[in-house]
Amino acid sequence: MEELIRQFIDICSGIGWVFSKMEWPVIITLIIILCLIIGTLNFISQWQIYSKAGRSGWLIMVPIYNALIFADICKVPRTIFVLSFLIGFVCGLIGGNIAILVNYTCSIAISAYWSYNLAKVYGRDLWFTMGLIFMPLIFYPILGLGNYEYEG
Repeated sequence: MEELIRQFIDICSGIGWVFSKMEWPVIITLIIILCLIIGTLNFISQWQIYSKAGRSGWLIMVPIYNALIFADICKVPRTIFVLSFLIGFVCGLIGGNIAILVNYTCSIAISAYWSYNLAKVYGRDLWFTMGLIFMPLIFYPILGLGNYEYEG
């Protein structure tokens, strides 16, 4: 048993040696570059989703209004749009673990509903909806940059 523990420590020490030889500024720079690439891809994808729906792409840069336009693109009723903000606001005022759980649960359900409607207005099926929910960094660029037409 002691031999297994020593081998485990040796393996972990080897991994630590690799990262200790890298300078932290290099690691942080790589993380920043990765985040910029992902953010730019997301920005371009959202711009294209709005453009395909006949909306101006610059609307994605306007806070709150972009969510309202996105609700219109997804054909989500405005009551659900307002409800999503009210749930977050009320749960934030109440505080506590139960309010946090209610907020997260409602946010997940509303996000799934929006994703389902987005996939539907672009003529995609339930499997694509699952991709939008569980792998948005992959499926939003597929939707925005792919050859999918807005069917509204």
